[in-house]
Amino acid sequence: MKICIYLFLICCGESDVVVNVYGSSLSGFGFKDSDVNLSIEAPEGSVPSQVLVMACQALGPGDGIFEDIESDFEGRFPCIRFRDKQSGLRCELSTGSVSAIKTSQLLCDYRKIDPRVHLLAMALRYWARLCGVDSQSDGSMPAYSFVLMTIYFLQHCVPPIVPVLQEDEVLEVTNTDSLGELWVKMLKFYTYDIAIEEIVISVRKREPVSRDELKIPNRRLAIEGMSCHIFNIVTCISLFYK
Repeated sequence: MKICIYLFLICCGESDVVVNVYGSSLSGFGFKDSDVNLSIEAPEGSVPSQVLVMACQALGPGDGIFEDIESDFEGRFPCIRFRDKQSGLRCELSTGSVSAIKTSQLLCDYRKIDPRVHLLAMALRYWARLCGVDSQSDGSMPAYSFVLMTIYFLQHCVPPIVPVLQEDEVLEVTNTDSLGELWVKMLKFYTYDIAIEEIVISVRKREPVSRDELKIPNRRLAIEGMSCHIFNIVTCISLFYK
């Protein structure tokens, strides 16, 4: 799919345009039916919004590779949504997603440390989907917040399974707990072991992050995004449970 879009843009005379995958398609923490997130890296000197408009025009004609093409240029984050005809996957094409790409790559690095990271995170994501609390657009939590919760737990379980990558921490994994044992311990961790309404779930540093440090008010849950300019990624959770 990345190659198809690239070829479309070449036909429009923009051979310097690069399309990158991000989100769960890059991190590996997605379901088979998860949307594919794509980001256009515009050539130097060009206007990103114009490149996005050009991409929308390029996606329409051709051999019908894509369908259900919709543009949303008025929203906070302008994008193009469409469906890949062959796979049936929904795609979202945007621009200026450098931070999201870095976050996705970092999550991918965590996934590769230990196979239990991926399995436990996907188990929690599946549980969240069954409970209907993994849809940010519906007022609940963004899907990748459950991945961060899993990583945070695995950084603080005894003994820990994953290091703090953003502190270049080196860790020799000695934990031999099974997936089932870790699942039970994770539920206990978030239910009894920590004061969930007082702490910030942050995977970027070993030392605890206070809510005062990030200027986060009292909320049911606070999860710090992996990008330095994003603080609580679950600000809507209070409204969801109000």
